Amino acid sequence: MLTAGAGRLVSPFVNDPFALVALAFKNLYPEREYAAYFAPEVEDGSGGAACGVTTFPEDGSPPVVEVSGEIPIAAGVEIFAHELAHVATPEDREHGEAWKAAFDRIFEEYNRIAQDLFGEGGEEPC
Repeated sequence: MLTAGAGRLVSPFVNDPFALVALAFKNLYPEREYAAYFAPEVEDGSGGAACGVTTFPEDGSPPVVEVSGEIPIAAGVEIFAHELAHVATPEDREHGEAWKAAFDRIFEEYNRIAQDLFGEGGEEPC
């Protein structure tokens, strides 16, 4: 089993978009902790199907982010960033200005990292 740090798996993909989102989030919000999982079925607070959800445990432990494993990768990456914006702004549960600003910052940092790693055309530099 490949691990790094606190039992986290290491991605075998050089261009793993989920890892890039996680790195963007860490660069912007290094003090914020969370646990993230792919889940076969994700439910919102009322029991309905969802693409992603963030749960803030009552015991004060780090939030848990779940992303549906049933959606396309490209959609999952955006959902992951969406949920991490909730982790960044736990006080803004309704997608208000603070949440939107965090989501935009994560997206901008993701693009900056990708451009640094892979250049303008999206290919890994030599």
